[in-house]
Amino acid sequence: MSIRKYNNPAIIHKEKNVSRKSSNWLKAACAFANMNGGTLIFGIKNSLIVGLKNIDSDYNYINEQITKLIEPKISFNIEIKTYEDKQYIEVNVFKTNNQIYTCNIDQVKNVYLKTKRQIFIANSFQLQDLVLKQQNTTYDALQLNIKKENASFTKLRSIYYQLKKKNINIQTLKLIDKDYLTNAGALFSDGCLVYQSKILATKWLGVDKTSKVVNHIEFQGDLLYLFKSAKKFIKKNSNLVWLTRDYDRIGLPDYPSQAINESIINALIHRDYKTIGSEIHIDMYDNRIEIYSPGGMYDASLIQEQNVFKLEKQIRNPILANVFFHLGLTKNNTTGLKTIINDYKNQFHYNKKLKPKFFSTNSSFVVTLYNLNYNRQ
Repeated sequence: MSIRKYNNPAIIHKEKNVSRKSSNWLKAACAFANMNGGTLIFGIKNSLIVGLKNIDSDYNYINEQITKLIEPKISFNIEIKTYEDKQYIEVNVFKTNNQIYTCNIDQVKNVYLKTKRQIFIANSFQLQDLVLKQQNTTYDALQLNIKKENASFTKLRSIYYQLKKKNINIQTLKLIDKDYLTNAGALFSDGCLVYQSKILATKWLGVDKTSKVVNHIEFQGDLLYLFKSAKKFIKKNSNLVWLTRDYDRIGLPDYPSQAINESIINALIHRDYKTIGSEIHIDMYDNRIEIYSPGGMYDASLIQEQNVFKLEKQIRNPILANVFFHLGLTKNNTTGLKTIINDYKNQFHYNKKLKPKFFSTNSSFVVTLYNLNYNRQ
């Protein structure tokens, strides 16, 4: 007896029995409460309802353990359900945005999160993100002890005026708060007010880091400077291959320009800026570019387990994203990852083996762009 609605491992946790020894299902309940909610099913194996023999005892034990060991109290409901002749238990854990939940396992309290494949203890980056969510704010909105008269926005004002033919309102864009810079303001202001606002760019001779370094540059400064510098570095270390066809010459770039732009902006917007000493890395090899940024997915999921075209919009630094949108440098009605893939698909020399790849861990995000001309040279 199979129930297909219980097949999404991101929001479903399955247990054949109600174990008194394993705490895995308790950790899952805690993780769901800390994330976007989810459902625990007891009496199921894979997608087959096998039922529970001691349904009333199991019901009471689940209810008691969740209430006793997860703090503060989570919002959930528990039901006994019947599928054909089998009884099973369904526990729905509801999403809340203003709490951080811990689970007490063997007298040790931890905050848990969940991906499709694993339940894990939140790291320091993720705990800081949870604290900000609890406070209903984001890193880029936090106020700094830097007065607005001590900062300038020359590049930002110039680009905005060229685009809109009017002056930019720094306060409306939340770059200042009550006459003081926000973190977003510091990142867009001229110069370098945020030490970790930097990119390390390296061109390697070969396809891995055991080869010779051809070019290495460190860029440090405001986000517009970093964006421009990263684009220039990639362009300088890329080629344009010319194809003669029907008396026409077609220029075939190593990397599509829109995909490059979106990859850089994605790193600048979505990276975690909270750790001093962290930076974006751009590594150019003969056959690909890898763009690494600190901080995993904002919702603690793993990008490689997601359908990029169905991602829910969750942004670690929404003010940064909004400024890039108002400057006409990125779109607001789609995700940058979809744009990257579509830009590749639109290239004359594209094939499926060259599809961009996205990979994340609990503390990092990597975009891999393949050289469209690598096997043509």
